[in-house]
Amino acid sequence: MEYLKITKVDNITLHRRGRSFKGSLHLTTHHLIFTLAESSNVHTNGKPASLKELWCCYPIIERVELRKGSALMYKRSWKGVNEGVQVGNRADGTNGQGGEEEEEKEKSKQAHNMELEEEVEAWKRDQLYKGANLKIYCRDYNYMSFDFQDVTVCKDVYDSVMKLTCTGSIEECYAFLYEPIVIEAQYDSWWDYDPQAEFVREGLSFDEVENVKKRPAELESRHSWRMTGVNEMYDVCDTYPRFVCVPADVQDAVITESSKFRSRARFPCLAYYYRKNGCTIMRCSQPLVGIKQNRSYQDERLVYGAFSSNGRGKEQNLVVDARPVTSAMAQMAVGAGTESMDNYWGETSRKLYLGLENIHVIRDSMNCVKEVLRNGDVEGAVGAASTPEIAEHRAEMHEQLAKSGWRHYVSQLLKATDLLVKWIHLKGAHMVVHCSDGWDRTPQVISLVEICIDPYFRTLDGFFVLVEKDWCSFGHRFNDRCGRLNTEGKFHDYASSKVASVGTRFRNFQGFKSFRQLNQALRSRPNAESLESPTFQQFLDCVYQLMRQNPAAFQYNERFLRRLVYHLYSCQYGTFLQNCDKERYEHDLPGRTRSVWDYFKARRAQFTNPDYCAPVEYSEDTDYDYDANVLYPNYTDVIFWYQLNGRSYEDMNGVERRMRKAGSSRGAESGENGVEEDGGKEKNEEGDRGKERDSGEKMENESEKVRKRNKEYEETKGDQEGEITTGQCDKADLAGQRSQLNDTINDQSDNVHVNNGKIDGQWNRMTKYDHSEKKFNRKMERLEIE
Repeated sequence: MEYLKITKVDNITLHRRGRSFKGSLHLTTHHLIFTLAESSNVHTNGKPASLKELWCCYPIIERVELRKGSALMYKRSWKGVNEGVQVGNRADGTNGQGGEEEEEKEKSKQAHNMELEEEVEAWKRDQLYKGANLKIYCRDYNYMSFDFQDVTVCKDVYDSVMKLTCTGSIEECYAFLYEPIVIEAQYDSWWDYDPQAEFVREGLSFDEVENVKKRPAELESRHSWRMTGVNEMYDVCDTYPRFVCVPADVQDAVITESSKFRSRARFPCLAYYYRKNGCTIMRCSQPLVGIKQNRSYQDERLVYGAFSSNGRGKEQNLVVDARPVTSAMAQMAVGAGTESMDNYWGETSRKLYLGLENIHVIRDSMNCVKEVLRNGDVEGAVGAASTPEIAEHRAEMHEQLAKSGWRHYVSQLLKATDLLVKWIHLKGAHMVVHCSDGWDRTPQVISLVEICIDPYFRTLDGFFVLVEKDWCSFGHRFNDRCGRLNTEGKFHDYASSKVASVGTRFRNFQGFKSFRQLNQALRSRPNAESLESPTFQQFLDCVYQLMRQNPAAFQYNERFLRRLVYHLYSCQYGTFLQNCDKERYEHDLPGRTRSVWDYFKARRAQFTNPDYCAPVEYSEDTDYDYDANVLYPNYTDVIFWYQLNGRSYEDMNGVERRMRKAGSSRGAESGENGVEEDGGKEKNEEGDRGKERDSGEKMENESEKVRKRNKEYEETKGDQEGEITTGQCDKADLAGQRSQLNDTINDQSDNVHVNNGKIDGQWNRMTKYDHSEKKFNRKMERLEIE
């Protein structure tokens, strides 16, 4: 309580999503609580107030601004929607023309307008320019402002919120004090996820069976894996779980040596077993290849054990690098890089680059979206309302949202998912997936693939297991990516701060004797913001797109995903605290905090999709239809998650996009940049439609011309058909054209052969090592540990 300069403020105004409320603000050690005034049954715009209390936990606050005057000073005016009075043309369309009577009405209107202007000016002097306001940007895209009549009181609230938000330890989070309500107390979801039980559900068998090699390939693959405790004390890889699944014929000593060849010691291990064909998805981090093209026989042995686990090792398998090619190659300069496929059975394996951008690009993209929506406190959703002012503002917003690139990056991730789903389901390929460290893009990709091929993960309980398995236990850095322990650098006091003078800034700079000292000082400062990124939220956004495209395939609804985003940042539960399993157990989170899945289990009905059609459960006694339960993402059909941002569909995606979607098929749009181009055309299309509405006569003339052209075309078409049927075409000319076309094709084929020869020569020069199969097998035999 020593951080609280003030605990309660009465008679303040809350602005949220374009609506204003009168009430009181309460400050506690873990929450900011706004209570609606008892005498206020409606908000300031005259509509019924559905809000009674608004709770805001401090960890969810991303940025705070203290500004002079009311928050309404920063409001963008939309005539006819946000303004109570609209001054414009007459409703009868006469525009003040019509003799003496009209002149009198015009004078009366002008006098009325002058009175309105005087009232507005007086209101601005008394309200807008009075006091101060506190604007709060929340990480769940909830923006709110509080108007205070007293600047000093507003400053006290600002200081208190800053101290309570910028804590120095995770131990101060509300999760360590939270006591569950009755409906949650009956659950304890910390122990629901059992890795061995999950692999058994997927189809593996860990029973000891003799003569496994003599069994059929399908049965052999089930027994080709084992759970190992090589990392039980977290001494091999401190960001991996204690127990992992590896090929049964690979010893622990090989795994330990393999970890030395991978970044952060994140060696390849099993993420998912596909019962249909015995194929697997393994995960790891980038190899430490470097410029010298280092290799590890132990790592190659581990990957070979996975590729040959179902007796189909000679078929095509994949090494999937989620990064762009340039990023992977650039890592060689710092001792990392990507696999040399000559060492991983180049004849039966191939490499795929998914081209997914890193956390910094994704963070910048989301920051652009937030900047467009930053006035969400005083600007609410306007739905399908249409006025010239709304259309202009909406077109500007669509243009800025398109420039953010967010939809493009979501589309890229869905496109990568679609590709890998087809490889594992249709082509029966094993795959090893990694990015740089294997805890950002890697869990995104493998989680989405698993959702698409396994309907269990499209249920509530299955989704709980998926997040625990692929994100929490394998070390996604939730603390770093979610910006835990906020810094005072995100708090801005614009009401009382003064810009330093030139002399002061120069004297401060003179403290550094050289630019080198200045650079060293800047680099020495820890920058936690550089580690923040909406990685998990981007994954949830992709799940949202899949739910839109397949509304009956998911047991959970959109509200479940939206609430999960809130609790990702709320720090009310311990599931998303810390960066890995080791840190969670060191802080005893299972014993001191509650699991977030308790919250959803206690309210299961609220987060269940009423349109869900449960698939037929798998049974060994019946033929299970795998094809009927596979989802293929449509990466061209991507929209902004407008519900999460508290906006309408039209605000973020446009009316035209909805109309086009109703008449378009799944394959109508193709290409890598289809989503981006679709968002960039909205403004131009709105302008074209406006011009067409203003020029009706011109459209009629154009229509007449079109009809004439169509008539001429039909006549010409009939003449051409008659000529063809009567055989009046010049066969000699056709033969000459055909001969010329064949010569052109032959010339192009010769050029292709020449280019292929050049490529083969370049590839031979780039290849440093050419190990024969016999030599490789001899080295593998020496690695076997008796």
